[in-house]
Amino acid sequence: MRNEVALAILGAFAAIPVVASAVRKPPVESVKIYGVVLDYHQLTPIANATITFGEYTAITDVSGHYSFMIPIGTSGIISCSAAGYEDGEHNWTVTESWGINFHLMPI
Repeated sequence: MRNEVALAILGAFAAIPVVASAVRKPPVESVKIYGVVLDYHQLTPIANATITFGEYTAITDVSGHYSFMIPIGTSGIISCSAAGYEDGEHNWTVTESWGINFHLMPI
């Protein structure tokens, strides 16, 4: 009798559709990190320098400028490398849009 009652109750619930809903996370706000890469002595722009911040990468243009969008709260080392120059780096936590310039020493 118990099994019959349990089966009857389970059978009643089998007809109720189950609706699954995904919980959406709010989008992470990103801000612009930008700057210029210059030769330390000549103060001339360095084109094609690579700026890396975690999984994000940017390449400088002919005037040495770069920019990319980074999620707020990202932290770590932002580094810069260019052929013929020593690498540069800054420890950084992204809280707002900010300019980070690099002055690289020739090798």
